[in-house]
Amino acid sequence: MEQSTDKEIYQAVMATWKEREGGDISGGDDDDQEEGAPEPYPTYCKIFQAVSTLVQCVEHDGDPVSRKLEDVLASFAHQTRSKRSGALKTTHITDHFQRT
Repeated sequence: MEQSTDKEIYQAVMATWKEREGGDISGGDDDDQEEGAPEPYPTYCKIFQAVSTLVQCVEHDGDPVSRKLEDVLASFAHQTRSKRSGALKTTHITDHFQRT
């Protein structure tokens, strides 16, 4: 990955997007999913693993684009944590025990 040029990365991303668009337009092979069923949202654990992996890839690179990507990923992780903490419910210790 360290030896990939920006042009190669760009070409790989564009090829992936074209495949996705072409699959939708030409009736690609979607046998494993029902028609119209949305893909499940990834778990917070998977999101943070992906962010962590990407940050590890760019954190030692002095390139300004890498610095921007690292900042965006940190902001995304912070926003996701804030959303997650806002969805938590307040509980009391007695909620977890039953009287006998």
